[in-house]
Amino acid sequence: MPTDKFINQRKNAWQRLEELLNLLDSASLRRLNREEVRELGRIYRENHKDVDRSRRIWQASLSQFRKTRTTEETEDLLLYAQMLINLAKLEEETGDYAKAADYLKDLLVVSPNKAALQKSIDALTAKAGPQK
Repeated sequence: MPTDKFINQRKNAWQRLEELLNLLDSASLRRLNREEVRELGRIYRENHKDVDRSRRIWQASLSQFRKTRTTEETEDLLLYAQMLINLAKLEEETGDYAKAADYLKDLLVVSPNKAALQKSIDALTAKAGPQK
């Protein structure tokens, strides 16, 4: 891929990452709203392939969500589902199939498509092998 095309495709994400990191300079991760934390994790994952940092950011976002919201609040269900799906994908990509299945089990509680989700959980559980 030509350098100018590479830069143009990623420039907006890099600018947004810089904005979010500037917010972090003046505040802790806990002061960012859930959407900003989720977005920060997504940008790190997509543009930097920084699995550990993405995991920490999404876990912090999920923890904050669980402390301040409930899954009964419909407007937050999509955000909650996105956090769980991103964490499950990340864990699956790094080979931690049991943890990926655990995140999907949390999602199962609110999912409208429980049968398909259960198949994914079963496949991940099979990949993980017997629990010790």
